[in-house]
Amino acid sequence: MKKLLILAGASTHLKVVRQAKEMGIYTIVADYLDVVDSPAKQIADEYWDVDINDVETLAKACRTNHVDGVLNYCIDPAQLPYQRLCEELALPCYGTREQFSIMTDKVKFREFASQHGLKVIPSYTLEEAMHGKDIFPVLVKPAESRGSRGQSVCYHVEELTAAVTLALAESQNGKYLIEKYMDDGQDMSLAYLVIDGEPYLMKCGDRYVGLQEDGMDRQQAVTVLPSHLLEKYRKNGESSVKQFIRDLGIHWGPIFLQAFWWREALYVYDPGLRFPGSDYDLAMEKENGFNAMQAIIDFALTGKMTGQYGQADRACDYSQYKCLILSVISRPGKIASINGLDKLRHDYRILSIDERCKCGDVIPASGDINQRIYEMLIYLPAEEVDEFLQNFYQILQVRDQNNESMIIDRIGKEIIIRRGDDTGV
Repeated sequence: MKKLLILAGASTHLKVVRQAKEMGIYTIVADYLDVVDSPAKQIADEYWDVDINDVETLAKACRTNHVDGVLNYCIDPAQLPYQRLCEELALPCYGTREQFSIMTDKVKFREFASQHGLKVIPSYTLEEAMHGKDIFPVLVKPAESRGSRGQSVCYHVEELTAAVTLALAESQNGKYLIEKYMDDGQDMSLAYLVIDGEPYLMKCGDRYVGLQEDGMDRQQAVTVLPSHLLEKYRKNGESSVKQFIRDLGIHWGPIFLQAFWWREALYVYDPGLRFPGSDYDLAMEKENGFNAMQAIIDFALTGKMTGQYGQADRACDYSQYKCLILSVISRPGKIASINGLDKLRHDYRILSIDERCKCGDVIPASGDINQRIYEMLIYLPAEEVDEFLQNFYQILQVRDQNNESMIIDRIGKEIIIRRGDDTGV
């Protein structure tokens, strides 16, 4: 039996463990969390209480236990330790140290992308921003972070100092960026899987964020697949992205990009040498049979993706269905009661529910991922979307100690779901 080490055990890693077990693989999950706070540890064959950044200890344990492969699935902090551990053990890795450096540092990424045919969002130095009144609003963010932490939208020059301080506090490399705030462009989420040097589009979705008055204008509210811009992207953007991936030198493995479609062109802004952290692949497999999880596990153990997982060239195509990656966003406060989850679990259109909260939890006014209390993967006919969203917010009830609703429901109900040239709410 082959042994696979999975770095981190969050709820998003549950499907990695389950898929590996279905393939007859012995699973080991490692992170620093107690097992009660690490869902994937609870179902793995074995778990190690070791910080994923402690590469030396992990390498020693891998040798002792004859581990055959290592896998980083979707979290940013695991990308660099994954590469170092694979290099130390001479195990298959889908990126080099330099490739991971480019794809985890937003400054390096901007430089490489612009040198290799991709447009990047206009950026400014602090001095330029301080004296350029016509450039506002701007987005200030850490050069290396995770979960949209440390990001601020500044509408006036007086807000810059505090925004830079916040970005530096969350930056893992002591750098920050000031970019044009693209409030008039379509935010997009892209994912590719490179198989034997050929990039295949796995995901192309329209990403919508929360509302400024709720302090959630930097957080995903919902991503809709496929993007209403899919055909435009294929005609006017994808060739440059594929060439960028080839120039980066990736031969096997996942690529994640966030971008804006602005003035009929693609502008990239956030990279990752990893899968995106959502269960969109469950809908992808349901729609066209492609199993990305099986493919990447196969690579971790063999260095190739040699099995038949479905048609990679059709992986992101959908027929008359929509896939919604829906974030349930909470107001600040203490959760006193949760109702409706059991009913939602029995809805065949909801393929996964990532539960990030429980009764008694205190939700902070952080404006980041800590206010996203659930993430759900919904796969349904396009004509059912509007009715589903209306019913969804009536069923799911999260209330505080004053019996007041904590869910910011207007985000989901007011989002525009585009169907070709038509729109609906």
